[in-house]
Amino acid sequence: MINLLPLEEKKKVRGEYFARLTITTLYFLFATALIITVFIVSSYISLAAAEQVVRDRLNALASGEVPVVEEFDRIIEETNKKIKILQSGDKDERIYDQVFGTIISHKGDIRITGLLYEKAKDGSVLVRLTGVSPDRESLLAFTRVLEQKSPFTDVEVPVSNFVKERDIEFSMEITLGM
Repeated sequence: MINLLPLEEKKKVRGEYFARLTITTLYFLFATALIITVFIVSSYISLAAAEQVVRDRLNALASGEVPVVEEFDRIIEETNKKIKILQSGDKDERIYDQVFGTIISHKGDIRITGLLYEKAKDGSVLVRLTGVSPDRESLLAFTRVLEQKSPFTDVEVPVSNFVKERDIEFSMEITLGM
């Protein structure tokens, strides 16, 4: 190829090329330095705040002020009161375990999504159960098993639950004989 540019023009073009290269490199170095500065300043501020918190805690402990322990004592007392209420609450705990254990142990492929235990003033107990059954046969078998188990006196499953063949969202009401 023929060299069409005079020597002076070549030097000028080469000088412009190096000037652009230098400016671009300096621009990226400046951007990198700016990003690093932002990260370092934010880290410094965060560490300074954490250091101040630690210093305040050390000063509180050194001066003999221990409000933290009193707060923990109060929380522990409240929690103990709540535990006593839950422990002394209901005599029917064995029945809950038996009902829920029977339902869970015989559910098979059925996925249970809701379980509500209601005790009326007259002493009757009603359990409302909702879930998803993979097919009609599984739902029917689950219903029959529950009907045969001892604490359950009546298991009501609406006929509308059997309309779909697969992925049946169902609800049932179970009455307990106490």
